[in-house]
Amino acid sequence: MSTVCLDTQIVYWGIIGKPSSPEQQILVDYAQAFFRQLRAEKRHILVPTVVLGELLVPLPEEKHGPFLEQASTAWILADYNVQAALWFARIRHSTLTRKHLRRLQHQTSATRKELVADLMIIATALAHSADTLYSHDAK
Repeated sequence: MSTVCLDTQIVYWGIIGKPSSPEQQILVDYAQAFFRQLRAEKRHILVPTVVLGELLVPLPEEKHGPFLEQASTAWILADYNVQAALWFARIRHSTLTRKHLRRLQHQTSATRKELVADLMIIATALAHSADTLYSHDAK
């Protein structure tokens, strides 16, 4: 059975389902349909703890416990661990990655911190043997 890793926006729209604008409703609809498809295909859903932290930010503190309980039964919550750190270092040491990160910072509004968080998510997906990573980030 395959494992997919999901980035923050997809999980947020698919589970919490609150669009920040009327135009985003289509993304919520797509994400919710995507979750139904993943369940129907019996695919494992891996959510990095970096993503989990981002998901908790907009929730009131009293909802953190119930959300974490639900998340831990529905998904594989993947820690940023030693294996992920090794993948992160390999990716960051790559000359191609360094050039790409500099280009992204100049071409997009992405901050260095956002790009590093994205690399941590990618490294976590690799460390936990995810087959595919789904994200809405253009970068």
